Amino acid sequence: MTETLPSYQQLTEELAELRLRLGENAEILRAIRKGEVDAVLAQGPNGDQLFTLKGADDPYRVLIEEMNQGAVTLSADGSILYCNRRFCELLKTPLEEIVSLAFDAFVAPDERGAFAHLLHASLTDAIAGEITLCASDKTAVPLRLALGPLPAESSAAVCLVATDISESKQVETRLLMSEASLAEAQQSAQVGSWEWDAQTRQLSWSDELFRIYRHDRAGFVPTWESYAELVHPDDRAWVMQNVDRALHDRGFFNHDHRIIRADGTHGVIQARGRMVVDDAGETLKFVGTSQDVTERKRVEAELEDANRKLHDASRLAGMAEVASSVLHNVGNVLNSVNISATVLADGANKSKTGDLVRVVALLDQHAGDLGTFVGSDPQGKNLPGFLREISEQLTREQQSAIAELVSLRENIDHIKSIVAMQQSYGRVSGVTELLQVSDLLEDGLRLNASALVRHRVQIVREYQDVPAITVEKHKVLQILVNLMRNAKFACSESGLPDRQMTLRVSRDADAVKISVSDNGVGIAPENLTRIFSHGFTTRKDGHGFGLHSGVLAAQEMGGALRAESQGPGQGATFTLELPMAPSRDQ
Repeated sequence: MTETLPSYQQLTEELAELRLRLGENAEILRAIRKGEVDAVLAQGPNGDQLFTLKGADDPYRVLIEEMNQGAVTLSADGSILYCNRRFCELLKTPLEEIVSLAFDAFVAPDERGAFAHLLHASLTDAIAGEITLCASDKTAVPLRLALGPLPAESSAAVCLVATDISESKQVETRLLMSEASLAEAQQSAQVGSWEWDAQTRQLSWSDELFRIYRHDRAGFVPTWESYAELVHPDDRAWVMQNVDRALHDRGFFNHDHRIIRADGTHGVIQARGRMVVDDAGETLKFVGTSQDVTERKRVEAELEDANRKLHDASRLAGMAEVASSVLHNVGNVLNSVNISATVLADGANKSKTGDLVRVVALLDQHAGDLGTFVGSDPQGKNLPGFLREISEQLTREQQSAIAELVSLRENIDHIKSIVAMQQSYGRVSGVTELLQVSDLLEDGLRLNASALVRHRVQIVREYQDVPAITVEKHKVLQILVNLMRNAKFACSESGLPDRQMTLRVSRDADAVKISVSDNGVGIAPENLTRIFSHGFTTRKDGHGFGLHSGVLAAQEMGGALRAESQGPGQGATFTLELPMAPSRDQ
């Protein structure tokens, strides 16, 4: 488990508190240095050894044993004449094993020379230093020593006060680790720090900042005045305005701007800075950080460009989806038109009008004896029956031709309505209108009518009364046409005889829900989160644009497009949720 390091400020405050604690019992130390403490040790009522103050009525006024620091008296050669309880605790050694030994017997071998120097200097003057002792359990005990000479009449030559600085050393170590971790984090994040001193007007840079600007620390001295030269000329004016405003208002700034590196290349940094003032409101310094975000900005620009291209491609794919539906339905109607035209042509070729022409010619030949010809001539006697048959045949041909012409006119009108509808939706791109949801669904059904009939898909309508909504027609149509086509394919691929598509309209709070459900092949659970991804499709001839473009169009209108399915063979429901009215952003 990794230990969480405290903050730099916490460590600094902890170190300051420890140093303050080192000053405790300063009065006793000053008394010893001034010769106000007798060098002769006295016995306390409990057998405790203690110092007494000269001229004091109460010889137990200062109990050395209660000091927070270790107290030791040394002879001129460094032998221990006395030590208090705290010093025994520091060395984890009984008093009888310490007294009469040389002090440097407990000093770390590599520091004995330094202690000898401290002892010699303390014979004539007060001196302080740090030394490491070895406790009886072989652990190292870092101490801060305060040494001073005792009066000449004293039996001891030097008084020594030892303060345990183990905790202080640990804090310093942790502080160094924190600084190292901070430096490592700054380097990993490519963050450099800087500081401008208001008194000296000197600008200091961290190593990472030199790396960001690609300047050599030995050959480049950063100054506040030259900072503007490092900013890209196109950004220089507004950047310096932000900095000047922060200086004037004693506030902060946070912005991204381009820079000019030492090698002439350009980069982008995120610069942050703030003023530091004292209690009186005087400016002490200006501190901040600069993070290299060049690569991030490049990736963001590429991602934005890719998203824009993907969005355009999806929009074009959605438009192609609608156009494909239009052309598909027009093609189906044209098939009917072609059939009607073929029937009319065949009827004309097989018409009995030729026989009628021959009868008329025969009558013209016998115009002078028409009565005799019809009454006595065998050929003439058959004319009335023949004319009756021709009349009945021509009537049937006329009725068939009229029916085909009616169908032809209806199909032509259907083509015109499909084209007109697509044109009307195309003209209102980007324009919102107040529309009835049911009308939008019926328009979508009309665009898919021929395909739905051909695939024998039954339509079930469950429309609730909902208010009209303000939307862009072409975007809603794009989504609905695609959903209906997908439902048609799902029903067709299921192989079920009772293929059904249900259209529902309902209201939820401030939104309208439009659902297209089918009893087709369904959707596998692992695909429910993938079907809206660009390029994903489960159809052999699909391209994966329709649903992706649909979800984007729904989001553009402030809505959402969701899919539900109980699994393969259980059908699916796609729900388009649209707000009653577009937001201010829309």
